[in-house]
Amino acid sequence: MPTYYTSFDDLHIVMDSYKSDVDQILAESKTQALGHKIPTFKLADDFIPDLDEVLFPYLIAESKSTCFSLFKSGVDQKIEQAARRQKSYMQSDMYRVKKENKRPYYGKR
Repeated sequence: MPTYYTSFDDLHIVMDSYKSDVDQILAESKTQALGHKIPTFKLADDFIPDLDEVLFPYLIAESKSTCFSLFKSGVDQKIEQAARRQKSYMQSDMYRVKKENKRPYYGKR
């Protein structure tokens, strides 16, 4: 029913129209919204970041690589290799759409 909508304060939503002959007010049960929530990051020992489970190995590999370069004054080749491998896996799988194998239809059955 509304064509355009926006929010000025991230709390209230302003819409351009709605059909008043269907309902006099907008009901919660008939409203659907889509948004993005940005998680907060805390610097605490027991904090678990809000990531997909496929990204955790990349986070651990990059953390180990950074730790080795900062505290050991060197680079561990195996950890660098694992970090590169996880990064390439993550980047190749990022925009892949999970869909069934559809074959083209050329008019013959």
